[in-house]
Amino acid sequence: MHSQITRPRCVLAATLAVLAALVLAVAGAARAGVALPEPGAMAFSGLPSQLRAGHPFTLREVMPLAVWHGRVRFQRHTPSGGWRTLASAPISPRVFWLHWFVPARWAGTQITVRFVLVSGSELLALSPAYAVDVAGARR
Repeated sequence: MHSQITRPRCVLAATLAVLAALVLAVAGAARAGVALPEPGAMAFSGLPSQLRAGHPFTLREVMPLAVWHGRVRFQRHTPSGGWRTLASAPISPRVFWLHWFVPARWAGTQITVRFVLVSGSELLALSPAYAVDVAGARR
């Protein structure tokens, strides 16, 4: 009989723990304002100016319009002058969640990033480059 009373409490405690983790995950997600000011251009306002080395970075965005089969690519400018995709996220149909783990070895550096909006193989929009500091002590 005692186990029947304890079991609902355990289930309730586990459910509350999962809900708390989900709330914290959403609360920890960065939010910026994305705009499509002209054809082929995409702009972000309110991007974080600093990321934490050795920690995940999550960006949750609501696009101003639906993009069917759309995908957002988060790219870094490489020392050789090219752009490398760090992470990409599908748009469903207006919202995307971009997840990326910031390498610890980049602590104390500044990186230049941009966003690319594609649908299939077609380039729809490109953002300007943004400078972002990577916080943390360099080892």
